Amino acid sequence: MIRARDTVVKRYRAGESVNAIAQDYRVAWDWLGDCLTAWGVPLRTRAEAMTAWHARQRQLTNRTTQHHP
Repeated sequence: MIRARDTVVKRYRAGESVNAIAQDYRVAWDWLGDCLTAWGVPLRTRAEAMTAWHARQRQLTNRTTQHHP
């Protein structure tokens, strides 16, 4: 997991949720949140998390509609 630190931080800063990243690495979301905090990455508030989630959903939707007219 520590080897993937840069990737984890990059994914989180790109808007992925702690939970989604934790599932990929098969670790507990709260443990991963503690790691991000220890690495100096501020965790999003619930409102910020929802905003990021909606933005990510729009990105995924746009990718899908661009490939399928």
